[in-house]
Amino acid sequence: MKKLLILLTIFASLVALVTVGGCASIRRNADYRQMISAYLSATPVPEAPPNEEQLKWNVELPVANGVAARIQARDHMDVVKLHYSDEPEPRALYRYVDYSNPVGIRRDGHRLFVCWAETLFRTNYWLLEYDLERRRETQRRRVDPKDLSIQ
Repeated sequence: MKKLLILLTIFASLVALVTVGGCASIRRNADYRQMISAYLSATPVPEAPPNEEQLKWNVELPVANGVAARIQARDHMDVVKLHYSDEPEPRALYRYVDYSNPVGIRRDGHRLFVCWAETLFRTNYWLLEYDLERRRETQRRRVDPKDLSIQ
């Protein structure tokens, strides 16, 4: 009986940690506001027409020097993948966590913005900025969906 009580206490503590304090906080500083503004002013990446693969996004974007990058993602339980025409394999722009759902993809010049939600006990929204020419993530932060006009 005592072991069961200990296990229940540990489980309850873990649930509380995940639902209350187990995630990055939202800090609305100047960098946050600048990233939100850049996302909102960027052009949405066009959605794919209905297809067998159920891809919401499946578009090739020109990058530089004759190279193109294909962006692919479903709108539910998926990661956004980026496949450069001169690379053998696509790259996932973030790691899949249970119930990761792409929400929006936008582009402004060489910058690609990807917004996604992670939902388990609560929903956290994330925004990343990716430099298409340098082929690297430049910033990532947890965001309030109200700031992105999502909710």
